[in-house]
Amino acid sequence: MAAAQRAGDISADADPGHLGAFLLTVMRGIEALGKAGTDPAHLDAATETALRLLPLTTRATTAPA
Repeated sequence: MAAAQRAGDISADADPGHLGAFLLTVMRGIEALGKAGTDPAHLDAATETALRLLPLTTRATTAPA
């Protein structure tokens, strides 16, 4: 997260430790649900939702020309 902040992809106002803990929690939850047989489409949707919650900068959300 700190590297993404330095690169300008994640908001500098965000706490990189908290974001890292959030992503680790989501990843472990998805891993456990996958092992329990949860529909992969549900896991993909959860992953996409978690990624959309990251505080991205305008630079990170703008497509390259």
